[in-house]
Amino acid sequence: MPVSDVDRALAFCTRQVGFVLDVDYHPASTFRVVQLTPPGSACSLQIGVGLTDAAPGSMRSCYLVVADIEAARRELTDRGVQVSLIRHKAPIDDWQGGMDDDTDPQRRDYASMAVFADPDGKQVGHPGDRPPVVGRRAGGRATDATGENDMTSRSFAEQELIERDPARVVAFSDAVIAIAVTLLVLEIRPPHDTAHLLDGLAALWPSYLAYVVTFMLIGQVWANHHVMFDHIRHADRMVLFLNTVLLMDIAFLPFTASVLAESFRDGRGERVAVVFQGLAFALAAALFNVLWWWARHDRRLLAHHLDSVGARAVARRFQLALAWLGAGTALGALLPALGGAVIAAFIVYYWLPIPGEIGRKRSTEDHAAARSASDAPSS
Repeated sequence: MPVSDVDRALAFCTRQVGFVLDVDYHPASTFRVVQLTPPGSACSLQIGVGLTDAAPGSMRSCYLVVADIEAARRELTDRGVQVSLIRHKAPIDDWQGGMDDDTDPQRRDYASMAVFADPDGKQVGHPGDRPPVVGRRAGGRATDATGENDMTSRSFAEQELIERDPARVVAFSDAVIAIAVTLLVLEIRPPHDTAHLLDGLAALWPSYLAYVVTFMLIGQVWANHHVMFDHIRHADRMVLFLNTVLLMDIAFLPFTASVLAESFRDGRGERVAVVFQGLAFALAAALFNVLWWWARHDRRLLAHHLDSVGARAVARRFQLALAWLGAGTALGALLPALGGAVIAAFIVYYWLPIPGEIGRKRSTEDHAAARSASDAPSS
């Protein structure tokens, strides 16, 4: 969208209209791209420098389609946007450009509209002008002006004006996890008696076992951490706090692996060692569940591509992890070898993909069904 002043347009779209700022990339004075997304929309718009040769104000067809035009107008006016009164097409069956006051009595799709001007001053009243419009579509769906993109409509007020990209959270977490798995190998110390080196290396089997099990479990933590943050679009203070506690627990795991190896090597304290490591992993599983619950309870934190089915699938996998590791820990208090085997078996299962964690590709039939649903008249 061509604009004359990027910063002014950005402030208007985020602070007043309520759009979400996805990215503001400004690598050079001759190029800048700002991507904005209406709340709940699957479509975005871009403004910036060096993106188009079109003159500012030349774009005349920008539509914001909502489920409740009265509520949308109230919210925009509360934000300080000057919005016209709502009017509707009349007669709509053979519309020739006539408009009557108020919302369409029959609440028909695209019949009602209200107009507001953007900072470049596009105004209503010139023949052929199609300024930004707030319209109504039944069923809580929103589309662009062509009707090609169908998304769930959401109130502007559900979005915060400032939201934190979780990219730095993921980068910091990856670094902590990488250090944790590297420290594991440092707990395997070479035998001192090189005259009987083979026997000495064989005697280190508890260290090898603790290394493999702990490395693979931390690897699962890393993989599922990415699954979780692939779907968390915004990181608030609670997400930062819970993730920090999770990383603190992960950084502790090399020590629990060392304790486990030492106890099996000495033949004493195996129960305590298995329970000790099991509790550390169970705590990580519990933190995954709390973090995901927090992100799910306020859909504002989740990316729009994840539907409720996928969110529940991820939650079930995290809940299973807590139950599985808890059971292995409890069994370890009675039979250390059995408890360790249950925890090790968890590794094999947990590397399987989670149904719904990656969005299903829509088939031709799905697109046809979606188009039919979007074209169907409202009741």
